[in-house]
Amino acid sequence: MSRTLTFKNYRIFAEQQQLTLAPVTVVFGKNNVGKSALLKLPVMVNGILQYDGNGELFGQTYNGLNICKEYRDVVYGKASRAVELTIAQGDSAISLKFFVEPTGKVRTHLEEINGKPYDGIPLAAIGELPAQLRLDIEYLKAIRDIPRDGFFMLADSESETRSGGIFAWRRLAEDVLNNNGNLLKTVSQWYARTFDGWEIDVDQSRNPIFSLTMRHDKFLTNIIDGGAGIAQSLPVIVSAATHITSPRLYIYEEPETHLHPEAHGEMAEFIARQAASSKGLKTFFIETHSINFILRLRTLVALGKLPLDYLALYFVNFDPSTHSSSVNRVTVNPDGTVKGWPADVFQETLAESLALRRAQLKKEGDER
Repeated sequence: MSRTLTFKNYRIFAEQQQLTLAPVTVVFGKNNVGKSALLKLPVMVNGILQYDGNGELFGQTYNGLNICKEYRDVVYGKASRAVELTIAQGDSAISLKFFVEPTGKVRTHLEEINGKPYDGIPLAAIGELPAQLRLDIEYLKAIRDIPRDGFFMLADSESETRSGGIFAWRRLAEDVLNNNGNLLKTVSQWYARTFDGWEIDVDQSRNPIFSLTMRHDKFLTNIIDGGAGIAQSLPVIVSAATHITSPRLYIYEEPETHLHPEAHGEMAEFIARQAASSKGLKTFFIETHSINFILRLRTLVALGKLPLDYLALYFVNFDPSTHSSSVNRVTVNPDGTVKGWPADVFQETLAESLALRRAQLKKEGDER
């Protein structure tokens, strides 16, 4: 079931914006336009939905992710204005406003809440919000962590941040030790297909200390010695492939980090297949700087391998004249073509190629 977030006065977004989360939702745009702010919005909203009436409306951190360093950061211009939010899902729609005080022990307070919950009973307090609106969120930051020296134990470290992604390494080891190993098989098959036959295995020879190895026939190496792209992509692939039995929202910052451009499309297709085969349980919300990632998703739509309503593309644009950003939906057609694509985005390769050709022609002319 899709969820729509409507918001105003949130961070760099001064005017009302709307974002509907499809099973695969991708945001793109230049740097410093508010893409990361969008990815953190569902996390902040989830914190508000779990508010028990005491203290702050939401926490400043979530599993190692910084929602804000200072509460005023979530308000447009850090000014004295209310942040307005609406969360709509199915027949339920909840609207609220909250204010952030300049100082004080409790900085955030709810100004207004109203809406139509699932059971139709009018809301009297935020603590009465239906549990169905809350989300199970798995968030991965753009730069993922790796185990020291490539070795790890199954027990979580107190200082480890879940958004750093080391949980994925342990998840593979647990899958081999306690389950049927299907997760490792799925992940290893993707790597073998994407990286010239290199497979992944769990080294149990030092139990209770483990490591992940990359194997090509008889050649073995610790995965952290296989290149930054391999280690950085692992949490994404493991996260996306993990079997779940209840709905989950996966939020990924730049999942293609450190990967060769050819692998961007392979990762996009893997995520799309996981979304399509999960029967509505998996929703992916992704920020990317990769045109190849987006092109593969459009191709899957054109081939009929990804339902049209499973993909949502949003371009985030900053307007210097208003000092604020906007969220713009790009329409994807059944044949993979798009409507509303920004004219100056992902045109850098063509521009550089034309500039190179002009320089070559000028040099040829000067030499005559």
